[in-house]
Amino acid sequence: MVTDEIITKGLRAGDKAALKLAFDKYFDALLIRAMQFVPAEDAQDIVQEVLIKLWNHRSSIRRDNVLGAYLFRMLRNQCLDYLEEQKRQRKHDAAAFYLSERYTDPAVKKEDNPKEQVIIRALEKVSPRNLQAIRLVYYNRLRYNDAAVAMGISPNTLRNLLVKGLNQIRKYFNSNN
Repeated sequence: MVTDEIITKGLRAGDKAALKLAFDKYFDALLIRAMQFVPAEDAQDIVQEVLIKLWNHRSSIRRDNVLGAYLFRMLRNQCLDYLEEQKRQRKHDAAAFYLSERYTDPAVKKEDNPKEQVIIRALEKVSPRNLQAIRLVYYNRLRYNDAAVAMGISPNTLRNLLVKGLNQIRKYFNSNN
């Protein structure tokens, strides 16, 4: 039986076979634990990310670390990061959905609706590039990748523009309440 000490030594030495041993020994247990925190369809990705991080940070593994405890701690942190990102994304999506529904509803007479005027003024405060990203994703309902291609940028850059744009809107609302 292969011990954690042997696997740890192999990882520190850069032996890919040691990563395979760690995968074989811990993948199922990590997956079961991850599924207690996150949806099953995301749990496998999170466990794979943990194992990739293990490999990428193999030189920082201390000899006295118990590999199993180290992996489960990494898994817990990765699951918490995932849940926090999901929480941020839900807030972001809810705010953007509200804005897109209100801003694009033709039944609402913009000049007669004071709430609509506030939203329009908030959108006028958003920089043009951020506003373009918001319009493509929330008004035109393009997926992030498609909107990124339309703008000639990467999906990560698009996400950053959306976050900045929504923060500008949030800042406007906070300062005008």
